[in-house]
Amino acid sequence: MKWQKPPLWPVAKPAVAGLVCGILATMAAEDFARVGLPYLRMGWLLLVVLGFGFARMRDRNDQSEPKYKDQLGGIMTVLVLGYWPQLVFSVWFVFVIAIWMWQSTYLWKRDFPPFRLGMWLGYGMMSGFWVASIFTALLLL
Repeated sequence: MKWQKPPLWPVAKPAVAGLVCGILATMAAEDFARVGLPYLRMGWLLLVVLGFGFARMRDRNDQSEPKYKDQLGGIMTVLVLGYWPQLVFSVWFVFVIAIWMWQSTYLWKRDFPPFRLGMWLGYGMMSGFWVASIFTALLLL
């Protein structure tokens, strides 16, 4: 899908969903700790579930045949690549946020397949998740 002007929904909706998941996971950190579950992993699993809903999102003006599986594949690829390396490289979230900002500035200008749109949505979800979990942890924990 190629847009004439920058669209707001592929940038705002995934980032807000990630923010909400990050805040909820960090606020429930003590509850997850009692059960023995890492709280960030529970927030990430919530993002994975939300990813199925985001895979069905399309632009109203897009007349092409929907390829939900391709878009879901892009979302899930980024959700995995945006979370698991963080366990080894403690500053991985910086790269995830930088890639999302870079894609948000140029992806709408060209015609990319649904897999790339799914990656853009996934990067937005992970960026919001990391920002919210860091700031909520600083404020609450």
